[in-house]
Amino acid sequence: MVTLNQLRIFLAVARREHMTRASEDINLSQAAVSMAISELEQKLDGPLFERSGRNLKLNDRGRLLRTEASKILHAMTLCLPLQKRKVSYWGI
Repeated sequence: MVTLNQLRIFLAVARREHMTRASEDINLSQAAVSMAISELEQKLDGPLFERSGRNLKLNDRGRLLRTEASKILHAMTLCLPLQKRKVSYWGI
């Protein structure tokens, strides 16, 4: 299963096109970012980036995931205020 954290990390790498720069932006080690991307690619059965040295460019699969991951994380941010208010289904 893909986690929200993996999607956040993926979006940071996609934005910066570089693992080290992305790791600095999200305050994780470069190794943790690299591992998260590797695990994500394994779960999705293929690469998400074209690699050229340390630089990364999204491939077609990566561009599709970027679009969907952005939607998912946006939807989650809309749900957070509800969860913080602890409103149950029954309004109790």
